Amino acid sequence: MKILILTAHFNPEIHPRAFRADELAREFSSKNHDVTVMTLRTITSFDYAEHERITGIKIIRLNLYNRQNVLYKKKYISSSRLSLFVKRKLRFVIEYLIGGRLFINSIKIKNALDLNNRYDMVIALSTPFMNLLGLALFIRKNKHPNTLYVADSGDPFYRSQQIKRAFYFYFIEKYVYQKFDYLSVPAKASMSAYTGLIEDYKIKIIPQGFNLEKVKLNKPSEHGKIIFAYSGVFYLDIRNPEFLFKTLLKLDVDFRFDIYLRERDASVSKLIKTYQDKLGDKLNIKYGLKREDLIYELSSVDFLINIENKTTNQIPSKLIDYAITRRPIYSCNSQNYNEKDFIKFLNRNYSSSKYIDASKYDIKLIAEEFISLLKSGE
Repeated sequence: MKILILTAHFNPEIHPRAFRADELAREFSSKNHDVTVMTLRTITSFDYAEHERITGIKIIRLNLYNRQNVLYKKKYISSSRLSLFVKRKLRFVIEYLIGGRLFINSIKIKNALDLNNRYDMVIALSTPFMNLLGLALFIRKNKHPNTLYVADSGDPFYRSQQIKRAFYFYFIEKYVYQKFDYLSVPAKASMSAYTGLIEDYKIKIIPQGFNLEKVKLNKPSEHGKIIFAYSGVFYLDIRNPEFLFKTLLKLDVDFRFDIYLRERDASVSKLIKTYQDKLGDKLNIKYGLKREDLIYELSSVDFLINIENKTTNQIPSKLIDYAITRRPIYSCNSQNYNEKDFIKFLNRNYSSSKYIDASKYDIKLIAEEFISLLKSGE
């Protein structure tokens, strides 16, 4: 079968959608499918030819936006509070009214697509939503009757609980999904965000998938100090760690809190520095660790911290990484946080650890879910 994956993020980026695209492409290729990845972005220091040789995947780089020379880090640029406030408000207005660069980049994607070679299945990954809109605009005049089109949505667009958008984006999102044969979402909890946008029978739950066979784990160190870790992204609104930092300042406990972040963010860095100055080497901050290295490091700590989104339709993909490490997971957010429960973990009482079955996320199972969509239409 010939399969195309359209994605904004791909190897070597440290991003959930890059993991999604790369893992799917590798697994399809290992099963002797003819796989092409069409990526919007180029990392200039990455050897794409070597990646093609190793994996058997054909990579088409559209070079449409955010061409990067630096793989993982963004420079920290200090700004005044007033400047940050004005920038946030301006971004909010632009995002609310026109979805940022949604329309500009969607048109670029539509014009760059060349699907003359017939594919049996095209999978377009969102976020960003521009991937889906760009392909939908292309399908409108160029839909091939023997191609199955799948929109893979990690986050809803109009009903995003993180970003507010004008009411008319509901109709734009509905228009987009009507051009696809199926919509795949990562979890049952996500389905409510798409009600009314596409027929229910077209919505398929297909979680994030990883090659569990190549994962290497470490063993927790034997020491008196309690070591715990967090990985992913902090947001000042929906995933703010300050409530935990405040607790740590009060405790007379020998601990180390390892924090692994994807990249630097000015406002988040400022918050972390405030508490790093007070906690010293008890806070250990690292940026841009590759996923396989990150899992190895996480598997060596006593327990992991998951700061839940204050949302009901999004499941952080990092929870799968956590499950793979086989370490206890303390899960909370600023609204349901209970200091006594957290202190139990610090005392190595993990009776309330969050359980996740990692076997459900085996890439072999996930890839077969997509293939079954193709087979069901035959």
